[in-house]
Amino acid sequence: MTYVNKKAILKVGVIIILGVVLASATISAGVLADAPAESEYSDILNNTDGDGTLSNPYVLTKLDELQAVQGDLSSHYVLGNDINASETEMWNSGAGFKPIGSLSNSFSGNFDGKGYTVDGLYINRPNIYRVGLFGIISSDIKNIGVTNIDIQGMNDVGGLVGFTEGSTTITNSFSSGNVSGGIEVGGLVGAVTNTTIEKSYSHSSVNGNYKVGGLVGENILSSNITQSYSTGAVSGNSDVGGLVGHNRDSSNITKSYSHSNVSGDSPVGGLVGYNVYGGSITQSYSTGAVSGNSDVGGLVGENRDSSNITKSYSTGLVSGNSDVGGLLGYNDDSTVKDSYWNVETSNKSTSAGSAIGLTTADMTGSEAATNMVGFDFKSEWRTVSASDADSAADSYPIILDSSEEEEAVIVSESSSEEYGGMSTLVYVALFFGIFSVMVLLLVKD
Repeated sequence: MTYVNKKAILKVGVIIILGVVLASATISAGVLADAPAESEYSDILNNTDGDGTLSNPYVLTKLDELQAVQGDLSSHYVLGNDINASETEMWNSGAGFKPIGSLSNSFSGNFDGKGYTVDGLYINRPNIYRVGLFGIISSDIKNIGVTNIDIQGMNDVGGLVGFTEGSTTITNSFSSGNVSGGIEVGGLVGAVTNTTIEKSYSHSSVNGNYKVGGLVGENILSSNITQSYSTGAVSGNSDVGGLVGHNRDSSNITKSYSHSNVSGDSPVGGLVGYNVYGGSITQSYSTGAVSGNSDVGGLVGENRDSSNITKSYSTGLVSGNSDVGGLLGYNDDSTVKDSYWNVETSNKSTSAGSAIGLTTADMTGSEAATNMVGFDFKSEWRTVSASDADSAADSYPIILDSSEEEEAVIVSESSSEEYGGMSTLVYVALFFGIFSVMVLLLVKD
């Protein structure tokens, strides 16, 4: 074989290999030129592993498969790997991903993310209600993260779910990125009804107008949020809270906290903006700065109509013009018990309700157990001291059995339960190896 022929073979080989690698990278990421057509949904799901039953759910490994869930809203699903959704920015003429489930047909199957994430989801539907990866659900979702999201809707807008109805549960799930809308806007869920959210969190920045929260915009109709938290900045106009904007109708927030900085007009709170009609907040706290015009509080902006705040505290800087308090801005016909705020870090010496002001020294380290009367430091709270193995300095109490003690609430189950077949990248690696050997043999000849 001549030198020229050998060189030509090598060039062809390199070109083919580069082409295959680029193509496989696109395929493995589940990237499409545009969203799949609705007429394709059935075929797409039929080509996945599983049959959609509870015992043998559809296994989603690609972006088009995730969108195709819209074609069968009552089946059951699991993720088989992380999904790159960044190409949704180019879908549907810039509108992005179509939320799964609608007002007339909610998602009613079960969805288990198995600890995997959907990354880079883009939705730009500013005139649409109920916007998120899922528009409306009436079933359970667990073990999923939506990361680096960019989601915009009108009302009922959330990073993971826009709106929940019926008896639903969201567990071990989280979001990060940006969420914006008008009414009922939350980093994880826009609005929940008769729903339990547990061991979940949001790092997303959230912006809206009314009922805006770092985790949930509106928590109503006997819903429960427990062992959950938020960290992203939250801004809005009315009913703005670091964790929840509006908490009402005998809904409960327990063992939860917010590190979010919060800004709005009225009412505005570090944990909850407006707590009303029997809303309950217990064993929770907030640390972020809070600013507004009226009804502004380090923990809650306004607490009224037989609602209650117990065994909770706040430490963030609080600023506003009227009805501004270290823990609570305004209280009417409601209870505040065994709850505290830091008079030094809040820059506020008074609070509505029966909240008690303490200094940093009073609330940190072992002193907290003495001064924060009503807190159960045996089974509900733990002091944080410089002498602790996991602490460098005295700090505020933390909640036992909360996500705070294990913030990585999602643990991938892929190591113990396998879904799907050999990945595209494995096939590419095999092809690359075989092709390279062939080229070397030809060159040798």
